[in-house]
Amino acid sequence: MKKKSFLVPSFWKESWKQITIVFLLSLMLTGVTSASATNGNQENKISVSLKNARITEVFKLIQAKSDFDFFYRNEQIPQNKRVDVDMQNVSIKEVLDFVFKNTGLSYKIVDKDIVIAPQEQKNGDRTIKGIVVDQQGLGLPGVTVVVEGTTLGTVTDIDGNYSIDVKEENQNLVFSFVGMLTQSISIDGISKLEVEMKEDAIGLAEVIAVGYGIQKKTEITSSIANVSSDDFNKGFATNALQSIEGKVAGLQIVRTAGTDPNASPRIRLRGTSSLNASSDPLIIVDGITGVDISSVAPEDIESMDVLRDGSAAAIYGTRGTNGVIIITTKQGSTGELKVEYSGYVSTEDATALPDVLSADEYRAYGDVKGIAYVDGGANTNWSEEIIRKNISHVHNLSFSGGKDNLTYRASLNYRNLEGIVLNTGQEYLNGRVNLTHTGYNDRLKLQFNMSSTLMEKDYTSYSAFDMAAILNPTMPVRNEDGTYWQPNGYGEFNPVANLNQERRGGKEKNNQISLRADFDLIEGLKIGAFGAIDVRDLLEHEYDDIDSKSSDRDGYKGRAKQKTWHRYKKMFETTVNYKKVLDNHAFTVLGGYSYEDKSYEDFWAENKDFVSDAQQYHDLGSGAGLADGKADMDSYKKTEKLISFFGRVTYSYESKYLFSATVRREGSSKFGDNNKWATFPAASLGWRLTEEDFMSDVSWVNDLKLRIGYGVTGNIVDEPYESIPRMGSGGLWILNDQYLKSYGSTTNPNENLKWETKKETNLGLDFGVFNNKLSGSVDVYQRKTKDLLWKLVAQVPSMIHGEVLSNIGEITNQGVEIALNANIVDNETWKIGVDATFSYNENELVSLSNETFKFQAVNYEDLPAPGQLGTIFRYEEGHSIGSFYGYKYKGLTADGEWIFEDLDGEEGITDADRTFIGNGNPKYNISFSPHISVKGFDFTMNFRGAFGFDVLNVNKMYYGNPQWYSGNMLKSAVNSPVNADPQYSDYYLEDGSYLKLDNITLGYTIPKEKLFGLDYARIYFSALNVATFTGYSGLDPELDLGAKAGVDQRGFYPRTTTYTLGVNVKF
Repeated sequence: MKKKSFLVPSFWKESWKQITIVFLLSLMLTGVTSASATNGNQENKISVSLKNARITEVFKLIQAKSDFDFFYRNEQIPQNKRVDVDMQNVSIKEVLDFVFKNTGLSYKIVDKDIVIAPQEQKNGDRTIKGIVVDQQGLGLPGVTVVVEGTTLGTVTDIDGNYSIDVKEENQNLVFSFVGMLTQSISIDGISKLEVEMKEDAIGLAEVIAVGYGIQKKTEITSSIANVSSDDFNKGFATNALQSIEGKVAGLQIVRTAGTDPNASPRIRLRGTSSLNASSDPLIIVDGITGVDISSVAPEDIESMDVLRDGSAAAIYGTRGTNGVIIITTKQGSTGELKVEYSGYVSTEDATALPDVLSADEYRAYGDVKGIAYVDGGANTNWSEEIIRKNISHVHNLSFSGGKDNLTYRASLNYRNLEGIVLNTGQEYLNGRVNLTHTGYNDRLKLQFNMSSTLMEKDYTSYSAFDMAAILNPTMPVRNEDGTYWQPNGYGEFNPVANLNQERRGGKEKNNQISLRADFDLIEGLKIGAFGAIDVRDLLEHEYDDIDSKSSDRDGYKGRAKQKTWHRYKKMFETTVNYKKVLDNHAFTVLGGYSYEDKSYEDFWAENKDFVSDAQQYHDLGSGAGLADGKADMDSYKKTEKLISFFGRVTYSYESKYLFSATVRREGSSKFGDNNKWATFPAASLGWRLTEEDFMSDVSWVNDLKLRIGYGVTGNIVDEPYESIPRMGSGGLWILNDQYLKSYGSTTNPNENLKWETKKETNLGLDFGVFNNKLSGSVDVYQRKTKDLLWKLVAQVPSMIHGEVLSNIGEITNQGVEIALNANIVDNETWKIGVDATFSYNENELVSLSNETFKFQAVNYEDLPAPGQLGTIFRYEEGHSIGSFYGYKYKGLTADGEWIFEDLDGEEGITDADRTFIGNGNPKYNISFSPHISVKGFDFTMNFRGAFGFDVLNVNKMYYGNPQWYSGNMLKSAVNSPVNADPQYSDYYLEDGSYLKLDNITLGYTIPKEKLFGLDYARIYFSALNVATFTGYSGLDPELDLGAKAGVDQRGFYPRTTTYTLGVNVKF
């Protein structure tokens, strides 16, 4: 990417204008909401009527009738104490004051948390004062501080400060907080004590997003994984999802395009479940579905919740069939203004490039073999010529704070990602504002979120490295007159010239704005409304210089193209939520309505033959091609709508026996009237064995829960008009058995087209043992997807075109997922732990047929181009998706010709001798991450591996075969025994199993007494993609997934090792 002044280019002037509008609107809303602020949470009016009830039963009733949670230690609550409460329309404070009378207990309300602690008692011999902080050094409110062995205690204030009087003989203070490890610390001879609370390995009070709401982790009955921002991968990331790479069992995030800053990773959750429809999980950001993940800065994310099984995802119907990733961004909190800055600078080194002959080796090879070659007199390493030493930098600045009824968080994120390949990179600016306001005695809650993102991209096709591998290394980059040297072959070009003379780029804007309102109508009954707009605009451009190879090859003098793409989505949802607690029974009921309306518009224009390169793509009309009939243009518009009704019921008995059921009824404009609507039900059960009396003596088991779930989800066709006739200027008519090209039908409609349907069963186990030093989960699942969307060969006539989209067949996926968290050592000096995941997935194409069409197999994917070697993959009943289909290698003749297995018994080798030779999708995926911290230093290593799959080494097929090209070749080809053209056979298949040392991070948190007024400061160094351990001989075995998995293509963007130096500061 060209170096730019941040303040000068028009793009950034426009960016700042748009970001300024975001902040002005947010400030206006802040003023409006502040004006309507009301009393705090404790003024909520409730009614409580209980007889002979335990104190904990009162807590449960208040929780059910409000948004409060209670934090306490069981041993602090008098178990024999019973109370009679009959109070109508009173504040929560009045109820608590009555209940705690003469109990020796006190309480403190912190935001929406009620912390219970022993009443503070005075007249001790001495006073201990101090502060309790979290692992980032920030004051932690609501921590219970108790003198060990007594009932003396207090609670930290909003800033984490505490003061407690103790007797001289008292030796220890006990610090406890829900979700944190309880600590007993000696106070012998001290009067001031600062304590850092440490997160528990299993946060039992943790809440998880479940779709249209949240649930406590202990109440989850589906397979859901939660990753908080504290556990994100640190360091360089071109995409927010890289933050959880290797963190969730069953979730594969693969960088298929190296470290191209403009490429998104391939995402698969529990395998591939479709042939033609999308297999990508649904991404939801703060309630907005289908958000482009590139528009979300990793630094703004609070947590990601991954809904893995059908019982969890069915609440999202057609969009949930491939799983759901719910992203929650960071919100403000009450307190003074907090400012945070994080930033880093990084650079990259290419890890592997094709090991081809150098200029001297090329000359020697030609001389020894007696091959005529052209010696240009140069010594050119073409791959090295098209990469550069790059420097990228990222900066994030945020502001947060608020009062009791209004909290805010605003952030700016700037990224300048310079690609390692010439003229590739991305410049990025994002502004985000989140506001939360409560009013009407906390009965009303408003959440306003706004995000605006602008990106400028420079990119290229990946064919430059293909050319770099085969070009003559004795030829120079430039001729003596300064012009670029170009090879004579039609499909060959100088890659340096290509990257400088054939430019590709674009500008993209993403804007999301949403408002959510929740209102407590009566006790336990809440209504909500959510509205959002998501707008994405893209302006792409291309320009080939007048003297570029493409212009010369195709006979024009320069080519320019501009393309605009606009997507506008609006969505509206309403919900009604009711919760009730009756003795030991607790249940919730959710009902809702959802409406989405999307529109897409596209326009592009292209012209050729320009007088000068000066205007490039900014003056399309000046090209002579407009008058000569060489110009071209096109446009389209399409719309789609989705309407849904959904509901969920949850039930809990004594927090021991758990039940959840959901249903979604969905209608889509993409289908015909007879299949427009579909219903997606789900149900799940949970049993917390540790709540049973028979487990009370098993002290080493802290948490044990069994889960079983079943859910139905759907998948929807990508194009909106497959079920109805489409007309266009390129359409066809049949007249007198002859095709007539005119304005007419462009596709074959299928009015019987319907949804793909996936049915999934999941068995799960959650556990925590040895004081939660070891915790984790195990899941076993089976998925069956039927009515697959697939384009079938149509009968012509009666149909006009050769293909028709239909529903056929069935795919099954089955697998196992294991997640483990080990907290090995955790004391005042050392913290040592390991996180690990394991997943197994295997699929099978059960059927390729329906009632009308009967198929057993379909071949697909011509590589490297149609008509050269034929297809390499095959769908066949009884086999897995992504199966390679070719010849079985037996050996070579004395002349180096192929000897393949003759499978059909006929004379000669034909297509009938091809068979299944491998599969490109990994069966097993693992990750493990040891982490250590001591005296302010923290060290983390992330390992990630994939096993049980094959890789087609296309580089070896071509660069390693001197019969295919007359240009350069791999060094391994010099002594290759092969003397025949490449063929698809298992000779070129290799075991792709690998283990990567994906990330190393070393950080240091500066002690607070050395921060000079700062609240927190950490510096760190990280390295990404450090090492790959594999037997694969090619560049990198981490390749694409799905139907075309495991192909190591000739055209690629290099893999790199990225070195990052960063800092996090809070003040």
